[in-house]
Parts: sequence; structure tokens; C-alpha cells
Amino acid sequence: DGASQLVSTTELATRMSSTEIAGLKAVAAPPNLWANPNDGTQWTLSNTTRTANGQINGANAYTMAVQTGGTPGSTSTASFSAAAGDTVTFSFWVKAGTVATFDFGLIGNQTVWGAAADAGGVIVSGPGSLILAAGGGLWQVGGLSTTTATCITITRKFNQAETVTAYVFTGSSGTPSTGDSIVLADPSIERTSAPPNLWANPNDGTQWTLSN
Repeated sequence: DGASQLVSTTELATRMSSTEIAGLKAVAAPPNLWANPNDGTQWTLSNTTRTANGQINGANAYTMAVQTGGTPGSTSTASFSAAAGDTVTFSFWVKAGTVATFDFGLIGNQTVWGAAADAGGVIVSGPGSLILAAGGGLWQVGGLSTTTATCITITRKFNQAETVTAYVFTGSSGTPSTGDSIVLADPSIERTSAPPNLWANPNDGTQWTLSN
């Protein structure tokens, strides 16, 4: 209007609510393959007892304890499939119980613990140290605290189709003692596929498009 003043606006798009945006994010995120991550009564146990123990990071936490010493105790997810090229990410929160060191990992029915070259692991927050214990799938974490929770994430790439299971051992994966325990919360399993190669027939140069 000559005075450089805004006199009108036109909205060219429909605004989305925060609920709609959150819904789109949920659809885009890979599903958690660890069923009922906030309900430990639904987790699969072997030689392990489970006792509710408050919350960690807003999720229900459980003390997992070895029932009979000398035999590995574990908490696991239902097995799921991984195609060749898939990467599986396993995350959870944990505190020390009677032990501050334990084993955990992703095992395949064909390649067992796999190769170190296909593995990655990091302590996202909290105390502790992380090392590979076998292949590229079995890890050991130590130096945990009974008061400060630790968040851990590992990844494993699968180079062939196989069935995968995630395990958290209650202490050692070898010969733990009766009563060895940790406090576990919020397990998460995500499976992502490798993006497709858009260069058709990458291994057959006779099929490539040439110019001059």
C-alpha cells in the first residue's frame, strides 16, 4: 500500500495438527519387533525370574535374576526373520543388580553370532564399557551402576536370510551363579532393509547405457 505494510495473507496449504504429525512419524518409524516392551510379564524367560522394579526413563523396569546357577539365564524376544542385507538394531536400558557385567546380543540360526565386520555398538548414555564377546553378535557390557541407568544400542548386518533372536543374558552367557541379577527396561528391536541399487544390473556392464 506504499507504506511497506502487510495488508493480507493467503494460506496455500492445510495446516496439520500435532496429533497428525505424530501419527505420520509413527507410521514412518520401523516397528519394534520386541513385543510388549513395557510389559515384562510378556517377555520370554529361560532359567530367569522376573520382579517389577520401578521405572527407567519412563518405562517399566524389571529385576531379572538367574534361577539356577551353572546354567545361563536369559530374557529374549520372539524370533523374527532378516533378509540378506538387513540391519537389525537392538537397544535397551539397564542397571546393575547383583552383577555389573552381563552378555547380550543378536543370534542368527545360520551364522550364529556372525562376524565382527558386520557389528556396531555404543553406550548411548550412562556408565559402563562395551566389548564384543564373540563374532559380531554377542556383546558384553561391564561397569554398570545400581543407581544410574545405562542405554545401550548395538547393530548387526545380516548377509544372508536367517531367523534372528535377541537375547539378554542374566549375567554370564556361560555359567552364572544363582541369584545373579540385572535391572532391564524398554527393549527395542528395529529391522531396516538396505536401500535398492537404482543402477540396474550393476554386475553386468553389457546392460549399462553408453554414449560415445
